[in-house]
Amino acid sequence: MATWKKIIVSGSNAVLNQLNLPALTTNKLVQVGTDGVLQDSGISIANNSASFGNINIISTGGSSVVSGSFSGSFVGSGAGLTGLPTSLNFSGSVGEDSLSLLTDDLTFAAGNSITTTVTNNQVEIKVSNAGITETQLNTSVAGTGIAGGAGTALSIDLNEVGDAAVDVSADSIVFIDSNASNATKKESIADFVNAIAGTNLDNSNGVINLPSTLSGAHTFDNNLTVDGDLIVKGTTTSVQTTNLLVEDKFILLNSGSADPDEGGLIVDGGGGSGSAFVYEADNGITRWGFHNLVAHDASTVNTRAYVSAVIDENNSNHTGATSASFVRNGNIKIASNGDIFIYS
Repeated sequence: MATWKKIIVSGSNAVLNQLNLPALTTNKLVQVGTDGVLQDSGISIANNSASFGNINIISTGGSSVVSGSFSGSFVGSGAGLTGLPTSLNFSGSVGEDSLSLLTDDLTFAAGNSITTTVTNNQVEIKVSNAGITETQLNTSVAGTGIAGGAGTALSIDLNEVGDAAVDVSADSIVFIDSNASNATKKESIADFVNAIAGTNLDNSNGVINLPSTLSGAHTFDNNLTVDGDLIVKGTTTSVQTTNLLVEDKFILLNSGSADPDEGGLIVDGGGGSGSAFVYEADNGITRWGFHNLVAHDASTVNTRAYVSAVIDENNSNHTGATSASFVRNGNIKIASNGDIFIYS
């Protein structure tokens, strides 16, 4: 249609019914860029949707759905949001529960011997100091040599310790060292035995033995049994008993003498002296007799009276009637016919 057309020059104002910019993307908003140049803003609007890069806003009438990724702060109660989880279900070894994420608080409760601490978005759960008792311990924690648990205090049970043979050169025992603030230490059995083997004790390869000779004076508070021979050397042997039992049939006195010597038995009358039944061997006299007062440490004694020997000819073993040992004053002989004689 033929009409007047206005020529637009720089600095002119114009009202245009339509402006076509085919270089720009369809349905995109145009923004004024550097130096007033029109350019694509990256925002497109078409029908009921608007796009902001990777973010799409779609109008559905009464509500809208926003999809994509968002960052920054969002203000509001969130009551209108849908599709979000509103509860947390959880369960334990005993029991289960559900927590409302909108109205409930999650509480970490303490229990027996357990404490809980919540601070700086962290939860600390730990055993209370001195909180573990025999009630919390299972019996399975009591290993070999230990008993207890399940309500019973732990204790040492040596009945459970194995009975393997002891290696005295390699095995050790434990001690509390009083000179090192009660610290514990171990020592081999052999070294321990060597340390305690004092006077009259021999130590050989970790085994304590009595030596063949004991020095010094010793007292035994209880019974002493000697399986072999008992040899006592010294000047005095004291037997302080209520009764003396000797199973031997014969007692040998004065065994250290080469020639006939004196000896006998003394019954203490007080002070270590008393009446004696003695064998006198002095000046050619060898005969049993009596003395009314002999000291316990006497080395020689003369009889005050002799013992009369009785020779019975009806006993074939009594041949002493002709023996010089029995032909002594005061001895009595009973003949086979019953006659009685006294030697004088």
